[in-house]
Amino acid sequence: MRTSIAITIICFIVYFFGNLIFKILGITVPAFQVGAGALLFLTSIHMVTGKRTEVTLNKNEDFTIVPLAIPLIVGPGTIGTLLVLGIDISGMIERVIAAAAILLAASMISVFLLLAEPIGRLLGQKGLQMMMKLTGLILAAIASQIIFTGIRAFLIK
Repeated sequence: MRTSIAITIICFIVYFFGNLIFKILGITVPAFQVGAGALLFLTSIHMVTGKRTEVTLNKNEDFTIVPLAIPLIVGPGTIGTLLVLGIDISGMIERVIAAAAILLAASMISVFLLLAEPIGRLLGQKGLQMMMKLTGLILAAIASQIIFTGIRAFLIK
């Protein structure tokens, strides 16, 4: 539950204050789209190839926030997407709808975290590997679209 709460708080902070972060750091949206898309694409490659970095923890360490919430669940791709989403959406109704979608996504992640063991047993090792590769392919397409959108916006300006 602590991980779920951390995910929700982090996502909302990034979504609502991303524009301020961009202004302070002097980052343009197209530059961030290309950078975030590239990181997301690298993540998708790791998912498709099955190569992951292992995190070693001491027995007494609390891993619910770091590394589980950040960077494993809310990593560079999620942060980049939320920052761009927060900047692209300007109308109040659209912002509320997007915030509700973020809350729903965080809630679904919470459900999956709570059901991780039964889902893992149900799918088995091969099923989990297949799901990770399929998700990686979809993630690669999303990353490519983010990169292309950033390049197009840069070229048009």
